[in-house]
Amino acid sequence: MAINSTPIFTKAPELGPVEIATANSSLTGSGTVGTAYTAGADGAFVHRVWFKALVTTTAGMLRIFVYDGAAYWLLHEEPIPAVTKSATVPAWEGVWECRLRLEASHSIRVSTEKAETFHVMAEAESLTS
Repeated sequence: MAINSTPIFTKAPELGPVEIATANSSLTGSGTVGTAYTAGADGAFVHRVWFKALVTTTAGMLRIFVYDGAAYWLLHEEPIPAVTKSATVPAWEGVWECRLRLEASHSIRVSTEKAETFHVMAEAESLTS
């Protein structure tokens, strides 16, 4: 196997935001999914994914997939509790801490089980050689 003698560095952190709101109970990535982040030509490291509900939530699930250009791979399911937002109760929010290496052009895709609106943001660093 050939050894790459060119060092690979990371660029400045990047944020990939997406809004999702369409109900999708699939565990296979079929149906409606949002793209939170797509790696560049040299790949990327994803550090965390933030979730913030914009509405009152019912018990359900957010799902995070890696899409490799041909198939969806379920990585993580984030349980969502029932929260009635108000002037004194904030809407639900969460974060998934990870250290995920994405190959070139692979992407982080997300879906929500219920028809509730969420902002999802992936923090990542593109790689460059």
